[in-house]
Amino acid sequence: MALDGDGVLLDYNLAYARAWARAFGVFPRERDPQAYWSMDRWEVERLDGDRLHQLRAAFDDHFRATIPAIEGAVEACHILKEQGYRLVRVTALSARFAAARYSNLLNLGFPIDTVIATDNVGKEQSPKANALHALRPVSFVDDYLPYMGAFMQASIGL
Repeated sequence: MALDGDGVLLDYNLAYARAWARAFGVFPRERDPQAYWSMDRWEVERLDGDRLHQLRAAFDDHFRATIPAIEGAVEACHILKEQGYRLVRVTALSARFAAARYSNLLNLGFPIDTVIATDNVGKEQSPKANALHALRPVSFVDDYLPYMGAFMQASIGL
């Protein structure tokens, strides 16, 4: 079973707000708790230049290793594991952060067997497409609809 992490297993939006606080010293106010994109969920400004670089610096190994679990996600993964599923995390994350992310999942108690980091490659297709094609999972759980097309293609052998 292939699982995305951010937004499925891990609360990336909360982690984003924490990174903002690390970068700028203030935790942002929540604007829209139902927003998909972190910049829409939190009352934060659009950044460029030095301030954007300052925020990006907060998305380091520490950030990748300390993203909190979404409520119920650890328990759900244990149930899937007890049912005999092999759980593989497929992420469009830079390979240099894969170890930090795997450590994050293990420290939270997720019974994840493997983390596959695909980087954010692929302009014509999902960056997860090749990994999903190779894995041919029985199921793929992702919160970003465009990536589901990669699973559909892998499922029918395209």
